Amino acid sequence: MGQYLSHKPLYSFLYRYNSVFETTSHHPLDSDKYQHSYIYPLFLSDVLFEIFSHLDNYTVYFRCANVCKTWRYCAWYLLNDFKFRYDENLEFLISGKDVDLQQSTPGPKGQKNMYSQIVRSNKLYEARNQMLEKLLDHVVCNAKYLKKFQVLDAQQHDAFNKMITNARIEHLTNSCSDLLDTIDLTACNYLKENAFLNISKKCGPNLVYLKLRYSTSIHDVLCERYISKMKKLKYLNLSKCPYVGLYGLLHISTGCTSLEALDVSGCLAIPNFSFLNNFSNLKELYIQDTLFSSNDVQYIPSTLEKLNIRRSDNLKQLDLSKIAHLKEIDISYCSPLLNINDDNNIQIVTTKWEKLSAVSNEWTEKLVSISPNLKELEIGFLKFETKEQELRFFNSIEHIQTKVVQ
Repeated sequence: MGQYLSHKPLYSFLYRYNSVFETTSHHPLDSDKYQHSYIYPLFLSDVLFEIFSHLDNYTVYFRCANVCKTWRYCAWYLLNDFKFRYDENLEFLISGKDVDLQQSTPGPKGQKNMYSQIVRSNKLYEARNQMLEKLLDHVVCNAKYLKKFQVLDAQQHDAFNKMITNARIEHLTNSCSDLLDTIDLTACNYLKENAFLNISKKCGPNLVYLKLRYSTSIHDVLCERYISKMKKLKYLNLSKCPYVGLYGLLHISTGCTSLEALDVSGCLAIPNFSFLNNFSNLKELYIQDTLFSSNDVQYIPSTLEKLNIRRSDNLKQLDLSKIAHLKEIDISYCSPLLNINDDNNIQIVTTKWEKLSAVSNEWTEKLVSISPNLKELEIGFLKFETKEQELRFFNSIEHIQTKVVQ
């Protein structure tokens, strides 16, 4: 605790030692001016202010270990507030003296040690949550130069999930500037409509990346009212959102005119994919584990470059002429009834595919033969009638970077 953090200016120190922060030189500091300045850990209130004042591009991570490691100076300050010691292994916080979890012995003494460890573990859990809450408050109230706000581990830790509240989102949107262009609220399930209203109203005009994966808070009406108004949005991830369906996506497809990447994997409330017709700039589409069917292939936009339809059990007929223009495609683990021959027996086209994933697909050999531009290939569970056929196939892909799944 009683050591100086650095002889160098804060900006230089963070640039060298903080891999999570992505710093730029919008606020350069004069090295000579700060040559003899020191930053003392016990006065971290000022350091926190300096961090949020001088950095204009960083990502906020809330995994406990990463918080402690990346925000070491912040952790020192916060732990000093709560009278906890910072563990040198950077993995957890310890209240009081060290406890060797490996030295528990059988019998009453061992049981007592185990009980003590459980109590200590509970205190540790509460302390970590207190630390994260305080750090989170610092972030959302001092977000002037924040470019990315990303929440991790909310799905695994309900206590942290509950920290992402409407009030904190409101603080974030009130204190941020036009620099904030990335928001990731994966599995943040305690947010109400007001949170999305604030995001749309204050961040929406500049937002280019929005990830709401595993969110039960988002539904079709919110997609219509708020997400569809984000004209600059280029990446949208709504995968595993159970209440997102065709109605919301129709509004997104007409409102988000700049959208280039869409992920609705695992969304089972989408009866058909006719909304894809409305996109004019879409380049990447992830729709694995959905109800995507043979009839939906016709809606794939001509601008698309990357398509993932892995595990599409409803896909029985694949019209290659609709997807020949793609650069990357994943059709692994689709229906065993999948047929790539069209109803009119039209000659199979030559594709422009550069990357193909076709694990557990009986048409792999044929697909490779009509894709002369292939550079990467993922295959597996292939069946050949003869050894000669197998040898001939693998000789034909020697020039392709190939991954074989067993």
